[in-house]
Amino acid sequence: MASGDSVFSLKLPTLELIWVEKVDFATCFGVFWVDGYDCLISWGELDICRLNSSGDKVWSISGPEIFTEGFEFDGDYVLVTDFDGIVHKISIETGESVPLDK
Repeated sequence: MASGDSVFSLKLPTLELIWVEKVDFATCFGVFWVDGYDCLISWGELDICRLNSSGDKVWSISGPEIFTEGFEFDGDYVLVTDFDGIVHKISIETGESVPLDK
């Protein structure tokens, strides 16, 4: 679950807190499970972050502008669009931003 600047793992059905990790300086728009990588990807206003199932940060990446204009998965990459309309292609494995194929 994402709320505010953090991602939370809760035990169901009791909602007991398992772990919490701050993933963004401002706010987290969403969190997504990626089966092939056994991880969570958080989409924040300032950061994209990969967490393992224990809540540990594997990587985090920021852009030159806020990530408010779009988020989607494309195979082994996350495509996130910033406020200036620039699309950033981020490797799920490494967290590195790679050039978009033209």
